[in-house]
Amino acid sequence: MKKSIALTLFSLMFAFGLHAQLLSGTDIMGTWKIVDVQIQLDETMPPDAQQKAEMLKAGFLNNKLVFGEDNKFSFDTKFLEMGLEKGKWKYDPNTKGYDIREISDVEASKGSFMLIYAKKENGKMFLLLHETPIVWEVEKM
Repeated sequence: MKKSIALTLFSLMFAFGLHAQLLSGTDIMGTWKIVDVQIQLDETMPPDAQQKAEMLKAGFLNNKLVFGEDNKFSFDTKFLEMGLEKGKWKYDPNTKGYDIREISDVEASKGSFMLIYAKKENGKMFLLLHETPIVWEVEKM
């Protein structure tokens, strides 16, 4: 039983790897511009969800994310309450994601701001926001 589960997991990871490459460590460093927004809506969502999704798409387009070499992070967005000027990013090898944290003036962590997974697929870079239906296609500036 354990052997078949392990084989199934390996097969799924291999199949996923043929189409997309999850990134790690410092692959994310640089300044990125959001050039497309995909929101995976489920058919059980209320009718106004599509309208809200379109507003989110328009609001996120052309926003900028900076993953600095010194692990500093900033997110310039039209949604002021979602922006972040002083942050830190850290790659977590356990989750294979980038943990973004807000940092106060005294460099004390204020808790997780967001968790992002990065992948390359067909020559394009995508940032997947953890526990949301939002996927950003980004280009390096």
